[in-house]
Amino acid sequence: MLFCRIDDVVLSKSATPEYNPNLVGTSIELENNPIKVYPNPVLDKVYFEGFDNSFKISVFNISGTRILEQYNIDNSLNMNALSSGIYILKLENQQKVFQFKIMKQ
Repeated sequence: MLFCRIDDVVLSKSATPEYNPNLVGTSIELENNPIKVYPNPVLDKVYFEGFDNSFKISVFNISGTRILEQYNIDNSLNMNALSSGIYILKLENQQKVFQFKIMKQ
């Protein structure tokens, strides 16, 4: 069974969330291949590990407005132009969608 861990939520393949207060951080395991997003908090660039560059990345502000979108990433995303605050990073391809909460300093 496929499970993804995102902060304090566990998503199964059916995408039904289960709350788990023991899970923290910004990495998820996908078939024994961890996806990592770091550093968190970020100053200028955020880096990604554990997936190919066929993913699209969207950045949303805390109100849910998409403010940045990037395709064919090179395992990093420049967030230098964004204001300090909390953002949601959405990584997606045709088969999977992952979300991470990240703080910009």
